[in-house]
Amino acid sequence: MSEGAEDRTKQAEDRLRQACSLDLTPPEIAANLRYYCIGQDSTVDTLSVAVYQHLVRCRRHTGDWGPFSSRWHISPTLLIGPSGCGKSTLIRAIGRVTGLPVYIADATRLTEEGYVGESAADWVRGLLLAADRHVPAAEHGILMIDEIDKRRTTVGRSGGPANRDVTGSGAQDSLLQLISGGTVMVEMGGNGEDGPYRMRIPVRTDHLLIVAAGAFEGLDEIIEQRLRGPRRVGLGAPVDSHREEPSPDLLSRAHPEDLIAWGLNRQLVGRLEKCLVMQPLSLDALRGILCDAADGPIQTQQALAKELRFEFEFSEPLIEMIVAEAARSGLGARALWGLVHTATMNAWFQVPARLRGEDIQMQHQVIVQLRTDSLTDGYYGLRILDTDTAIKRIRNPQAHLEASAAEEEG
Repeated sequence: MSEGAEDRTKQAEDRLRQACSLDLTPPEIAANLRYYCIGQDSTVDTLSVAVYQHLVRCRRHTGDWGPFSSRWHISPTLLIGPSGCGKSTLIRAIGRVTGLPVYIADATRLTEEGYVGESAADWVRGLLLAADRHVPAAEHGILMIDEIDKRRTTVGRSGGPANRDVTGSGAQDSLLQLISGGTVMVEMGGNGEDGPYRMRIPVRTDHLLIVAAGAFEGLDEIIEQRLRGPRRVGLGAPVDSHREEPSPDLLSRAHPEDLIAWGLNRQLVGRLEKCLVMQPLSLDALRGILCDAADGPIQTQQALAKELRFEFEFSEPLIEMIVAEAARSGLGARALWGLVHTATMNAWFQVPARLRGEDIQMQHQVIVQLRTDSLTDGYYGLRILDTDTAIKRIRNPQAHLEASAAEEEG
């Protein structure tokens, strides 16, 4: 192992030791997570308890407490929620708060062992790389299996297809082996990923914090059908049968049979003992993500702009327009990034060059003012203000120079 690789492994070992020494209660963990993830309070609170238990288990396995009197098992968690509700953001926030390695796997690439595609060993390999090849850190890391709903089986309840379902039930069988725990042999390069020789490293998955997530589109229809009960037709059917009316929040009433009917294997559903439902983001939550969340769209743009000694000023009507457009798109928080990029695109194209001009005094912090029309015509919506609050339009710099010359002559 090279000297640089040894240093990274030593750093990973230090991060694991720091994570095991964290003395955070579940409410404190939840408060830290809300710094990155806005909304979803119930899910955040429940995951905070799981993270707390995982940290205690890490301390027991890596410390001097002695062996367990019995096996302490923390069951994997299933997150159900629409796209853009913050599932991946929440898992990344857990990694930042705890310092444990995190790997987000894409279940759409998973196939049955022996077929073209990714296997569960590839995911463990990605987690080991995230832990800088430190095996104990990887064995106590966080693995998120995203888009698990895309691996639904094509086998119906009354029978299956003639061909082998390698991307559905076969992939779920491979996933089941990973969740059940055991030792996975991970193939790694000896001196870097393209080293001259390969080695097989055993990694145990018993102590991983595993979270599976997906949107599960269509699951609400299965739940509604179960709540309404079987439909009776014919002359003997009652005209007004007293059937339970489903609530608007159908996903929160999901049962294991609903997941099985939707397309997950019964054994896999049995392993996913905890099911948490994340709701679509409200307007207040979208606004909080846009303006207040750490690493949010505006915060990220501001941090990058400050490197060039200017900052953005988003007008209140523009913020309201961005939030409304994101809610209308149905893409959740993902839409905020695209809208903020649209609003700042012309600023990023022009401001760095204009800051080199003589009409901007660089000894002061420059403010780039964005208005609502920056979403449709960034030239009209973009203004630059210096500390003297002198408004300088960028769209026609020549006209601005002529106006400045006329003022000097006057």
